Amino acid sequence: PAKAKAIVAYRQQNGQFKTVEDLKKVKGIGEGIFSKLKDEASVAPPAAKKAVPAVKQQ
Repeated sequence: PAKAKAIVAYRQQNGQFKTVEDLKKVKGIGEGIFSKLKDEASVAPPAAKKAVPAVKQQ
């Protein structure tokens, strides 16, 4: 749980991870932990927001 909190805190301060290797920038995640996580971790672009019309059609 402490590592998960550190990951969430990092994302809140720095935004989305661009690569899986960015996990190593999180305090407490070194090469050893990263090597255990890297095969299960993935990075995807943020989900697109649904467009909302500026004016309702009648």
